[in-house]
Amino acid sequence: MTSGARRAVLGTTIIAALVAPSAASAQLPLEVRGVTAVNGSEGAVRITFSRDAARLYRRVAGRTLLVTCVRVADGPLLLREDRAGELVRTRTAPERRRPIRLRGGGAAFDVCKLVAGRMTGRRSNRRFATTLTLDLPLTQAGAVFLRDRRLGDRLVAALDLVAANGRDGRYPAFADVADVIPRLVQLATPDATPAPGAIGLYTDAAQHVTIVAVSVLGRRLFIDANGDTLSSNVPELVAGQED
Repeated sequence: MTSGARRAVLGTTIIAALVAPSAASAQLPLEVRGVTAVNGSEGAVRITFSRDAARLYRRVAGRTLLVTCVRVADGPLLLREDRAGELVRTRTAPERRRPIRLRGGGAAFDVCKLVAGRMTGRRSNRRFATTLTLDLPLTQAGAVFLRDRRLGDRLVAALDLVAANGRDGRYPAFADVADVIPRLVQLATPDATPAPGAIGLYTDAAQHVTIVAVSVLGRRLFIDANGDTLSSNVPELVAGQED
């Protein structure tokens, strides 16, 4: 595959992550694709698939569910998931759509991750095939956390796309990628900050590139690559998170 073809393939595979909308209001929705999770008494959690999510529920019905719920701390951005009191439950989803209730862990939670799937393959090569993955906020703090994490995903994707458009070991000039990345604006210096909703790019068209965005709460998220030095406050990059 030629370098041009590789850049085209990479662009089509990550472009969806770059067009995710930014928050326009202080209150973020707690429903995801017609699915909601709410805290109950004594740390219990109830997950409900609405009528609008009936088709989505078919990917869950009768499947094994792994649900992990955590609280979100008010500390540094990279340490916001409080896993000390996390809730982890495995159960089989009802065949018919109805609320999924999980017994409590003694605390209220901000975010739940639901993974549905089934075991496939022969006995000697069994594996878990995922049929649905959902990140569900239970509170506004959880919704903000998930929105920040998605923004971090966009920055990582943007950096990959910028790097893929470079040549001869150099990062591209801004003009070379201005029409490739949605909502991209040029930054005059590496420490500049774009307006909310935009992705800012500084590049010297050589060995220094910086990708910046502003979170829903006004945090400046950045990835800075300068020669062999990489610095960032994006959890996906620094902490090696993939979900």
